[in-house]
Amino acid sequence: MNDIQNLLSLGTTITLSNGREQKVVPLKFRQFGEVSAILKKINVNVMDEDVDIMSLVAGHHVEVADILVIALGWAREEVEGLYMDDLAKIILTVIEVNGNFFAQRMLPALEELKQMKSHGQS
Repeated sequence: MNDIQNLLSLGTTITLSNGREQKVVPLKFRQFGEVSAILKKINVNVMDEDVDIMSLVAGHHVEVADILVIALGWAREEVEGLYMDDLAKIILTVIEVNGNFFAQRMLPALEELKQMKSHGQS
């Protein structure tokens, strides 16, 4: 699946080392709020290019597990049972999918609303 198809389907599917396929989609409103609260609590901006995923996992493994439970809809035991290579792959995919969604869908939508407001439309 190419980038345009992934964007149109609102997510991407990855294959884990055990052969399991997992679709990763953008966070919905409730999920976004929950994940944002966790990230604020641990003072991490995952969109920062300098974020070190392995240091994040080492320093905040409980919070990372919480985020993945929310983002993937998995049971905590499934998240905690991941091998580190699969964990890194999932974390990076969740960040990428949500970053792309924000940049390509949310920012233009917010800009459009701002334009409408400045022109007296509602």
